[in-house]
Amino acid sequence: RDVERSRGLGDVYKRQVYEGTLPAADAPGIKTTISSDRNHHFTMKSVYIDKKDGTFNEQGTYSRDSNVLALRAADDDVSYYKIEPGQLRRLNMDKKPVEGALAEHYVLKKVSGCK
Repeated sequence: RDVERSRGLGDVYKRQVYEGTLPAADAPGIKTTISSDRNHHFTMKSVYIDKKDGTFNEQGTYSRDSNVLALRAADDDVSYYKIEPGQLRRLNMDKKPVEGALAEHYVLKKVSGCK
């Protein structure tokens, strides 16, 4: 684990914040912010751009298996992200990167991280 930390692979045991705009089927995008803490809790705010009442907040717990982060919301909905240097990449339910023309848009950039 020390090797992973030194390479900047997302030490999620610190408080971390990631932000970005993910693709949406029915909106110009979803402004997404994920915050995690060292107690394995996360909050995720999703704002559907140009949608009235399009703001959603989720809380839950996370786990990490190698470089895959699993976020489990209170309603048991699970989403997966690959931990990469300085960012999280959204994965599909098979824990594989999204492919196709929008693949590079499924990334949240690290905006803060402190001990």
